[in-house]
Amino acid sequence: MKNMKIFTIVTLSVALIIIGIAYASFSQSLTVNGTGTIASSWGPVYISSCSCKSTTAKDANHPSSATCTPSTNGTTTSTTGTITATMISPGDEVTCTFNTVNAGTLIVAAPTFTYSPTSNDYFTVTASNGTCIKAKSGTTNGTGSFVVKVGYKSTVTTKPASNQTITVTPNFKQGTSCS
Repeated sequence: MKNMKIFTIVTLSVALIIIGIAYASFSQSLTVNGTGTIASSWGPVYISSCSCKSTTAKDANHPSSATCTPSTNGTTTSTTGTITATMISPGDEVTCTFNTVNAGTLIVAAPTFTYSPTSNDYFTVTASNGTCIKAKSGTTNGTGSFVVKVGYKSTVTTKPASNQTITVTPNFKQGTSCS
């Protein structure tokens, strides 16, 4: 019986030592090193063209009108557009659509933008944030657009001395998805 107790103690001790050695061998530190390459690029993103039309005219025979131009005539550096509005009657409104191009491989979120002047005694300027601009695919650039509306305030009792010029500057930033 005494031999059996000694045998059991020795066996349990050896088993405990084996378990400790096995645990130690599996709990070593593992270091993984690597490098990554980003294969996408930002822009350029720019205004390629624009067009304007009278959307509300109080006098159908004499509608208000506007013209718009990208700041550098459609080159890849035109990030602002200019609207020159000729408003005829209070309450008239013109709408200008600016087309945008994304020559990069990253999606561009729907732009926010600033415009100057934002409004004055005669006019109001409002805009939509537009659409996101898909990334370039192969040799085809992604495209999108945004809309700016210039309205002649209906409360105006005197006409401004000249046409009104508004500068539109879209603020482009990286997006995450585009539907």
